[in-house]
Amino acid sequence: MKRENELLDAVKSSNISSIQRILSKCRSGKSNIVSPKKINLNFQDDNG
Repeated sequence: MKRENELLDAVKSSNISSIQRILSKCRSGKSNIVSPKKINLNFQDDNG
């Protein structure tokens, strides 16, 4: 939540360097989402 508020404040004040810094942190964190440890491959829906 802190990152979102920080981004909103930077956009409102037109602080381009802060916007770029925050977005670069978000982009670098996306590689962790694809990590096999975080994906549940044995997921079953209601139909089985």
